[in-house]
Amino acid sequence: MMRWLSMMVLLGAAAAHAQGSGTYARITVLVPKEGMAREFEDGYRRHLEWHKQNGDRWAWYGWTVATGERAGVFIDGTFGRTGEELDAPVAPAEDRADNAKNVFPHARLGTTAVYRFRPELSRGTAALLASPWATFATIQVRSGREKDFESALQRHRTDGRLVFELVSGGELGSYVVFVPGERMSQLLQRSAVPSSDAIVSVRTEAARYRPDLTYVPVEQGEARR
Repeated sequence: MMRWLSMMVLLGAAAAHAQGSGTYARITVLVPKEGMAREFEDGYRRHLEWHKQNGDRWAWYGWTVATGERAGVFIDGTFGRTGEELDAPVAPAEDRADNAKNVFPHARLGTTAVYRFRPELSRGTAALLASPWATFATIQVRSGREKDFESALQRHRTDGRLVFELVSGGELGSYVVFVPGERMSQLLQRSAVPSSDAIVSVRTEAARYRPDLTYVPVEQGEARR
C-alpha cells in the first residue's frame, strides 16, 4: 500500500511540473468502436509512445468513464498550456498520421474543446489530476448568469476541485468541475455542484484515471514516460 501511495505522490509531483504556466486545457473525448476497447487501448498506448519518442513536453492524461450514458468512453486532456503552445504542438502532421494509424481505426472522435482553468474557483493544483478516481461535472449556465453561478461555486465546500470554463468547442457558459477521489465510494459522498438557479443542466460522471494511458514527461535530459 505504501509503495502505491509513494508512486502516486511521485506521479502527482511530475504531473504538476509538466503543466507549465499556461491557463488553457484541451480536452478530447474518444469513443471506442463496438467491441474494440482493447484494440483502442493498445493503439492509444502506441500513440503515447510516439509522443515520447518525439520529445513531447506536454503531459497527456487519460480517464475511462465508468458511469452514465457515456460509460466506456475515453477522455484525454492536456493542461496548463499557453495560447502560444496551442499554436505549436509537437509535429502536428506526424501526430495526425500516427493517430490515423493507431487510434482512429478503433475509435471515433466524440468532441474536442479548449477550456480556461479558473484558479480562483478551484481548490487544489494539477497534482489532483493523478487521483485514482474523479467526478467530471459538466455544467451549463444560463446566459448572463455566469457570475451568479461562480459566486455559488465559491461558497460551495469541496475538499479539492479543479474548475475549467469552456472557451472554444461548444456552447459558452459551460464549465467542467473536476473533483478527485481515492475510490468511487468517496466520489458518491462529495458534491461537485452547488445549488443555483443560474444552472440550466448538469451531467455528472465518475471516471477512472488511467496511468497506463497517460504520458507525463519528466525532465531528466529527455522526456520519459
